[in-house]
Formats: sequence, structure tokens, C-alpha cells
Amino acid sequence: MKSTKISIVSIAHSSEEPLAWMHHKAEGAVEYTTLFYIPSKAPMDINRVDYQTGIKLYINRVFITDDEKELMPTYLRFLRGIIDSKDLPLNVSREILQSNAVMAKIKKSSVKKVLSELGKMAKKDP
Repeated sequence: MKSTKISIVSIAHSSEEPLAWMHHKAEGAVEYTTLFYIPSKAPMDINRVDYQTGIKLYINRVFITDDEKELMPTYLRFLRGIIDSKDLPLNVSREILQSNAVMAKIKKSSVKKVLSELGKMAKKDP
């Protein structure tokens, strides 16, 4: 439990317990690991146009960026977490992220997992 608390503080920048969290490891054509937190309170900058994203991109456990808005759709801007991939090149740029098929697959799968979890939460506690 202590390691989970440390992860929440370091990833979500919050000492509060999250509403939910999701961990997913995909292996196959595309290998990646995701760890997402749904915070119990909305971030303060959620309504700002120039919001700070909460998703950090790692490649082979090397930090790449935390301000890339292509990692998640705008409507999931409250989400906090990490995406770690082994299939992206280390010298990734904004143009590569936007046109990369691997990143598109990771984004599509991640959005599907998050929406599925939100759907389960809605059915459990309407």
C-alpha cells in the first residue's frame, strides 16, 4: 500500500486517494505499459484552454515529455498517469508523435480502457 501512495504522489501530484486507477500491460505487436489515475477531485486548471496534461510519456523507462496533448483526447484532461513504450524511438519529436502508428494504437487502446473503467464506475454507483 505504501508504494501505491508514493506512486499517486509522484504521478498525480496529489496526496489524496484517487477515485480509481488502472494498470495495463500490452504485449504483442505493440508493447507498452500504462498506469492511469482518476483523481477524486478535478484539477484546478481543468477549464483552462492552456491546461497542463497529466499524462507522462516514457520510452524504455526514459522520461520523454509530460506536456504532449496528443497522448489523450481533450475530454480526458483530468486523467493523470504514465505511458511507457518500448516500440517508440528515443529521439521522438512532436511530428513523430502525431503521425506515428504505434502512438495511435496506444492512444486508442488507452482511451478504450479508461472509458470502459468509467462505464463500470457509472453502473456501480449511478
